[in-house]
Amino acid sequence: MLLLCDIMKKVGFEQFALDNLEKFWYNARAMWGQISPKKQKRRPFPQSHAETTAIMKKTLRLIALLMACLFCLMAIVACDDDKDNDGDDEDVETKVEDGVKYAKDEWGRWRLMDELPDELDWRGELVKVLYWSDVEKPEFKQDEETNLDRTSAIYKRNNAIENRLGVELDFTGEPGNANNVQGFVRRVENAKNGGQNDFDIIGTYSKTQGALLGRGFLYNLSSVEDSYLDLEKPWWPGNLVDYFKVGDSLYFVSGDISITAIDEMHCIYFNKDLVNRQFEAEANAAGFTGANAGTELLYSYVYGYKWTLDKMIEMASSYGTDLDSSGDKTVNDAYGMCSIDYCATALYGSANLRQIDPDAQNMLVISDDYTSNRTISLVKELARLFNSDKYFHESAGNYTQPFLRGNALFALQYIELAENDLIANDAVENYGLVPCPLYDDQQVNYYTVIGNAFSIYSIFVDFDDRGDKADTLCMLTAVLEAWASEGYRKTTPVVFELNMQLKYSPTQDETNMCEYVRAGIKFDLGRIFSDIVGYHLDANVIWAAEQDSPWVSYYSPTLGTMETSLATFVEQVRVNFGN
Repeated sequence: MLLLCDIMKKVGFEQFALDNLEKFWYNARAMWGQISPKKQKRRPFPQSHAETTAIMKKTLRLIALLMACLFCLMAIVACDDDKDNDGDDEDVETKVEDGVKYAKDEWGRWRLMDELPDELDWRGELVKVLYWSDVEKPEFKQDEETNLDRTSAIYKRNNAIENRLGVELDFTGEPGNANNVQGFVRRVENAKNGGQNDFDIIGTYSKTQGALLGRGFLYNLSSVEDSYLDLEKPWWPGNLVDYFKVGDSLYFVSGDISITAIDEMHCIYFNKDLVNRQFEAEANAAGFTGANAGTELLYSYVYGYKWTLDKMIEMASSYGTDLDSSGDKTVNDAYGMCSIDYCATALYGSANLRQIDPDAQNMLVISDDYTSNRTISLVKELARLFNSDKYFHESAGNYTQPFLRGNALFALQYIELAENDLIANDAVENYGLVPCPLYDDQQVNYYTVIGNAFSIYSIFVDFDDRGDKADTLCMLTAVLEAWASEGYRKTTPVVFELNMQLKYSPTQDETNMCEYVRAGIKFDLGRIFSDIVGYHLDANVIWAAEQDSPWVSYYSPTLGTMETSLATFVEQVRVNFGN
């Protein structure tokens, strides 16, 4: 078959077959009465046997030609299918159990599959994606297979989206990080004012999406009828709508759709060797034995939902030494924990405390959590640790150094720490991770805060409706759903593998800890709108603790200003969206 395809293409038979098939199809339709008689050319009835015989021979030749054309077209389609399926998902194993479809992920584990219909096909429609080109690590465009795990996973994800939906992803890059928010917004503004429908989907830095929302450049996803977004699926964080809702509307999404959201998940790394030595006696008393007893004890706290703020502070406060005898806290000393203020903010979110909440009347308001007794207690507890000699925090370039040198029990950081700094680091040969702690043992879930440098996805309000707005919106929501679903099985496992080497892990615990962290993802509009409000609300909590300042006296001078700034932003949104 492949040889026949090559021969036909070389001799140009494809067009010949198509031309003659078109002629035959016209004649056949006329014969079957599917073309108006007015459009048919009437032939005189044959007057002789010779003419009748000639017509019969001509008809037989035409039928023979049709059969040849059909055979050749089948071969051509087969050739095209072989080409189109190169690198697609046909080799991915799937199964159905109790009516639920599963597919194997990059580790070969069965993971839930989305419910997008198999028959979806937009016939090669171009889906235009504007993305931030200064994203810290690859996430969007990848035109060819590579031998690097991350870019290879991105290529496979994109291929799967295109082949499953019959679309072609067309990427346009524009700088949009923290230093380029306004430039990115201007690019989108120019596109809207130009009326050229330049983009369909926007994937950019979290705070840039916040600025785009304020200008009215994002489409309300919750208004899409027959949307293919299924926000109950595990590739979308639980309660995503509650986290991202503005009034009654949802304008953007994130989760496994964003590989940088996975990179930026906060967690607590620990040095297994130090934990095993420091907590050997406690572990033995709890029934754990062997060289990894301390590590097993720590995991047991997580499994039993006893990994609380108090337990973390207790363990961190038990370890630390002035190794260089300087009398000051330096990178050369040993510590129970090290971090920096913008990572320590994760402890506010992990305590299930909110910064900004949706509000039926006012659209968005400063959360009551911000001024609550729970936050007052959190500041006091963190002050105990932060102002001790067991905790190290310094400038951005140094704060993880004690851990990287093998001299700290814990490091509160993004999950990408291992990929960036721990793999092949001989000073910390054995490391693990756990989620950020519960506020107390009454809290029912672990929560994971995402750093700011992650991608959020939206639909451009001035997308090309392609003459059928409803169908185009169906297509774009299908693309977003497939993007997240395929990321759940393709890119997220690779991030975990790059950081935790899970294929070679001696136990299931490391995989389980990664799942606790991923499953606990929570978003807060307070982080996305912090530049708009004028203050980083969760950072204020950390700064108050570092200064050992009473919380009420710390937040009171700025609370009114923040409320006014947020109300002004809400009014801008109302005007731009006609609410």
